[in-house]
Amino acid sequence: MPRLLTLISVLAAGTIVAVAGPARPAAAGPGGEGAAFVWSDLLSPGSDPHTPSPTYQFNSTSPQAAVNTVRHLPGPAGHYEVRFPGLGLSGPAGFGVAHVTAYGGDSTACSVTAITRHVELNDTAIEVSCFSPSGQDADSLFTASLTTVRTSGGGRPMAYMIATPSGLVGDFNSTGAWNSVTREATGSYVVRLPNLGAFGGHAQVTAMGARTRCKVVGWGPEGATQVVRVLCSGVDGNRRDSSFMFTYVEGLDVLGRPPGGHDSAYAWADQPSAGLYRPRPSYQFDNGGNLAATAGRFGPGDYVMRFADADLSRGNVQVTAYGWGNEYCGVVGWLVGDGIRVRCFDAAGAPVDAFYDVAFTGPPR
Repeated sequence: MPRLLTLISVLAAGTIVAVAGPARPAAAGPGGEGAAFVWSDLLSPGSDPHTPSPTYQFNSTSPQAAVNTVRHLPGPAGHYEVRFPGLGLSGPAGFGVAHVTAYGGDSTACSVTAITRHVELNDTAIEVSCFSPSGQDADSLFTASLTTVRTSGGGRPMAYMIATPSGLVGDFNSTGAWNSVTREATGSYVVRLPNLGAFGGHAQVTAMGARTRCKVVGWGPEGATQVVRVLCSGVDGNRRDSSFMFTYVEGLDVLGRPPGGHDSAYAWADQPSAGLYRPRPSYQFDNGGNLAATAGRFGPGDYVMRFADADLSRGNVQVTAYGWGNEYCGVVGWLVGDGIRVRCFDAAGAPVDAFYDVAFTGPPR
């Protein structure tokens, strides 16, 4: 007789008004805490789980083995399930947070449509939906990451959440304070992170909903609180209410792991039309330093970000567009010497210059 599994899911949902948790949850149960990433190199449909390249995947519960899997779900194109074994965080602390980015350089975009915790199997699965600028389901390569850490690496500033109409799921603030999200207008949200106010750091956001894209508008301190604005839109470029997944860090990677034990970097590309420049030091990080990144532009919407210290021969990249427009961005690829290639598009899928945030995280050294 098959085992009855305890399934706890968060599905994509609609309007967020003002949400925060009713009480700080108790500590998580044993096991399930950690971080993982994967590059999905599965394009064609197939019913069996596929284990992607070990060079571009990692799971802290099995750091020497390629254990994360990707499955092309039955039905329409562009729907995938990613499983992260060992990260089914038990107890009321929640799911952690996931991010996805379309890979390959075309105008396809990807979002998360569900996150499910399988308690008995001790794993977490995310469902990913990829779509064309016109909103058609489209098969695509993508990158994905998941963190369920409940203590930030080295005690560095960090917060994450899944913002839904019913509340914040997996809500975490490294200071123990309460985060909150308020809807200002259709598709426009204000995230408040108490005790994390600073000019600097890095923000990452992923839409949670089919045919939806979310981006960061900006962030900065209001007193001791870090205030981040998030904008979501449909494929037509018009603002649209959406759930979303969000991470903020300062001086560590978006998985929240301790600096020094692995390669990690991030940067805010703040000069969309510049041919070559150095991003602002407060908004970049490269293995402990903040003066090494170099950004470049090859043409409309075609960019590169180079980090002097991070080893880009492995690892994972996440990209988020930035600003009030309807631009969105994806990752083309990353290589030692070549840097991280990024392309950005307007709502119709045409290349366009745009601000963006890019984050890299590598496996243990």
